[in-house]
Amino acid sequence: MSSSSPTPLYRIQRHYYETARVGVRQGQDQTLRAAIATDLRKLSARALLDDFLSRSRLSARPHR
Repeated sequence: MSSSSPTPLYRIQRHYYETARVGVRQGQDQTLRAAIATDLRKLSARALLDDFLSRSRLSARPHR
């Protein structure tokens, strides 16, 4: 997996922190990420899986 493509949970967590205008504690807010994951699954049960599969396909491509 490419480190330049963070998971949707980390991207959304970062957006929360930026909106709140507080520093992002990278990887430290498991409670927030769990709530985000729950809400995403309510909207689309496959949202996280589809994002993972998409990123997996991109990372499996041969690098030029």
